[in-house]
Amino acid sequence: MDFVSDALSSGRCVRTLIIMDDASREALADKWLDNYNSQHPHRSMKGLTPNQKRILLKKSAMKKEDLIIEINNQV
Repeated sequence: MDFVSDALSSGRCVRTLIIMDDASREALADKWLDNYNSQHPHRSMKGLTPNQKRILLKKSAMKKEDLIIEINNQV
């Protein structure tokens, strides 16, 4: 349960009681998080979405791991 308040353009205050169960709240949060991570590019990630950045980092880590294995095999 939560109260949300806002003001109309006339200046009249409006308060609304929101009743939402935990499952609905979690589903809404999951939907928002998925949308945020897959649809919204971030300046700090050079215009990539978090999902795109995660894929690039994973590929980079795999390349580094292959390089370390190759170096260890040469020793």
